[in-house]
Order: sequence, then structure tokens, then C-alpha cells
Amino acid sequence: DTAMNRAQIARALDVSDNTISKWIAQGMPVLEEGGNGREYAFSPADCYAWRRHRDAEARAAKAAADRSASQLAMAFRNLDEEDANASAGLTAKQIAEEADADYRYQRAAEQRGELTR
Repeated sequence: DTAMNRAQIARALDVSDNTISKWIAQGMPVLEEGGNGREYAFSPADCYAWRRHRDAEARAAKAAADRSASQLAMAFRNLDEEDANASAGLTAKQIAEEADADYRYQRAAEQRGELTR
């Protein structure tokens, strides 16, 4: 695990020098700070581990947001989890048709006197 400069670590991680600068500002580990003619020094193992951890956190945050969106969609459509699994993968058109059919059924039930406002 030899120390690398900014260009080398960028090449090793397959990103640009600008991305390395951004990541430094976001907390990527640095062995030696650069400046005034001195180059930055990075540990490839530390930088790789930091990137893997950062990517895992981003995936977890996206998964949590996806779950929240799914829960909100179920609440909006007044479904429980079992109903949602049965209707998973419906297109927007199919959902609209389902909602229209439900509306017509409810209106007919109201006219038959089975439902009241």
C-alpha cells in the first residue's frame, strides 16, 4: 500500500482530479495535505474503503427513500401490503383504470343505497 499523489489515486479509482478534490472536501482520508508546491499523499486502501463506505451509505439512503415512496403510494391508494404486492408493477394507465373502476363501483353502490355519503 504505497502512497499515491492526486493524479495516481484518481487513476486508481477511475475518477477525475476534480472528483478527488470534491471528495477531499467531503472527508476522503489524506495522508499528507498538499499545498505550496507539495503534493497530496493518499493511501489507496484507505481511499478505497472510504469510497466503498460512502457508496454503501448512498445505496442505503436510496433504499430507504424507495421504501418510503412505496409506503406513501400504498397509503395514497388505500392499500395494505398484501394488496400492494398483488398490484405491483402496474402501469400508470392500469392504476388509473383501476381507480376509475373503483369510483364507478362506489357510485353504483351509493345509488343502490348500499353506501351513504
